[in-house]
Amino acid sequence: MMALAPRPDPMTSLELPLPALRPLEVSPLLHGPEGQVGLRDPLGLADSGASLYWLSPIEWSIARRFDGLASARRVAEQVGGELGSNLEARRVLELSERLSAAGLLDDHEALARTQRALEQVRRQERRPALVPGSELPADPLDLRIELGGLVADDWDMPQLPHARGLLAPAGPIRTLAPLYSRAYASVRHAKRELARIVLLGNLRARLSEPLIPLFKDFDTPLGPVPVDRGALLELGLLPGRLQLAHFPQRDLERQALFVRLLFPGVPVVALLVEAFPAQFPEGQPRGNPQVEALLGHLRRIEALPGRTLWIAAADSYRLGEPSGAPPDERVRHALLGGKAGREIRETDQLCLEALETADSDAFYAAAFRRDDPLRCQFAPAPYFLKRLLEGEPSLAPDAERGQLLRCSALGYLERPGQGCVLTASAAVWH
Repeated sequence: MMALAPRPDPMTSLELPLPALRPLEVSPLLHGPEGQVGLRDPLGLADSGASLYWLSPIEWSIARRFDGLASARRVAEQVGGELGSNLEARRVLELSERLSAAGLLDDHEALARTQRALEQVRRQERRPALVPGSELPADPLDLRIELGGLVADDWDMPQLPHARGLLAPAGPIRTLAPLYSRAYASVRHAKRELARIVLLGNLRARLSEPLIPLFKDFDTPLGPVPVDRGALLELGLLPGRLQLAHFPQRDLERQALFVRLLFPGVPVVALLVEAFPAQFPEGQPRGNPQVEALLGHLRRIEALPGRTLWIAAADSYRLGEPSGAPPDERVRHALLGGKAGREIRETDQLCLEALETADSDAFYAAAFRRDDPLRCQFAPAPYFLKRLLEGEPSLAPDAERGQLLRCSALGYLERPGQGCVLTASAAVWH
């Protein structure tokens, strides 16, 4: 008869190291229980999927101490000391078990989910479409009419056939329709001699790789959007488990829909950039070895034959979890008229001015003037676009010798919703 494994001693479990919290996007709740925090899995492995997994203030105080080394008893002592009251170690252990079951800890459960997700990706010919059928029509004709109508709304935009870069919004297309309209109307004439389009998106979490490329074509109802495999080879980065981050993420897919409409047949390089750290040892990104290495990868693409159009998909700020319900007047006032709303708006405007008239260092200084940790999630893509294009000569035939690329702001929008605030800007380099 087979011997049964001994049941683990509960007291011993309280002394063992708890699994670490996986790298996650962290977002505070805009209103409601003070201090509530939402966690989103950038790889899409967690039970919450693309939605936020909410923790109470005490639960977040516990979970953020899960570093793979501390035991339940040690975490309970730390949090209890912080709160000035006793916290049972069993409560810490229960939260650890709940987060593990949800796929949010770095343990065997997460490893099994990763392997299943990778197997599914390997079987897929293309990266499946998520936006059509949820945010936009799935029917090809209806989708073409809606997207084409947005671009046509600004059809009188000046022609910029030599546009080199674009800051586009990343959020839902219908929510930010006026900005998408102006952004893509500004570059619609840029197809001539265009060899590729690079899509830069924000991962909004810190993983083990600062730059994550997508190696599969985008599937859309309008037809596939191919990736530039030659440019991917030039990057020298191999597809790994982190490529999973491209599959639940919609920011770059929204851009791919416009690319397919306006630039059919032009391949893309889809790249996700990890969030900035809360503070750089150098005080700013410039000079940081990891930042400079990432820029080196991007410049290798820029050096390839043919012209490259660079598109950074990035909202200025996103706080809370969007929903379809309109905000009540109390929430609307808090967002638009309160101190937090004024600070968000002021910082957004300073960032846009820095993109237009200054350099990437000024943009970074403007974004982090208030040490807001959420800016770490949204600043990287526009920073790298600005850094890549600043000091580049204009390609326009009527440009004076030595004239540099110009950046023109295209607009700014605030979109409050029930439990969230979303702001976005658009600009074009030409």
